[in-house]
Amino acid sequence: MAITPESKDWTWTITERCSDCGFDGPTMDVASTGTAIRALISGYAEALASPSATHRPDPGTWSALEYGCHVRDVFKLYEYRLGLMINEDRPTYPSWDQDATAITERYGEQDPATVAAELADAGHSLADAFDRVTPEQWSRTGLRSDNQQFSVATFAVYMVHDPTHHLWDIVGVVDEVQGWLASHESLQRSFRFTDFSEAWGFMSRVALACEAADHHPTWTNRWNKVDITLTTYDRANLVTSSDRALARTINALVDPPQMVRPVPSQ
Repeated sequence: MAITPESKDWTWTITERCSDCGFDGPTMDVASTGTAIRALISGYAEALASPSATHRPDPGTWSALEYGCHVRDVFKLYEYRLGLMINEDRPTYPSWDQDATAITERYGEQDPATVAAELADAGHSLADAFDRVTPEQWSRTGLRSDNQQFSVATFAVYMVHDPTHHLWDIVGVVDEVQGWLASHESLQRSFRFTDFSEAWGFMSRVALACEAADHHPTWTNRWNKVDITLTTYDRANLVTSSDRALARTINALVDPPQMVRPVPSQ
């Protein structure tokens, strides 16, 4: 089944927070664009290394592999467009049909390991290009083929949202853990027990498992309730295989099984 072509105009993410992936364009420091791009690369490496990377969650949704191919090509395209804006006066970017590219380049048939390496190379190259932008160049402008104007600064915000949002998309495709509320930056779950003693016993078992895994949660306890958040701080606060493995371990430590519910999004 073919993917329905993307028709939504995402330029609003420059001035508004994306309620899906949590990207907050208005507060982004454009001077840290290169850092933001580099922080995303490890998340895609994790996703593309998954055994399920080539599988679509449903016929109308891209697999992690297809998203990875898209982001790799976005990195390359945006480095080219950035160069136009820096070196020419108010250039118009050549059109790019992302859906046609996915078909002609056979995204779903490419090798995940190769795509991961190519994505990393393209991401680091784009990050380096943004690092070279001087203070006076952030106001230079360019035009999309529909005459939408960007400055280098708004172009940076718009660009960073794309791979951030697609990494959030992939979280729903790769290695979901039963009972945990997933985003690209955390796994969350709330556990309820009969009393404080039972909750504390559960926390003690989890603490030992965390020490053994050398991976530690953020958590809170109020009487019979334990809220746990997992993320990998040294991977730019993104969910990694370490978080998913620990979530599965924690699930196995609920003894006897309790009623649990995801922590509602804020």
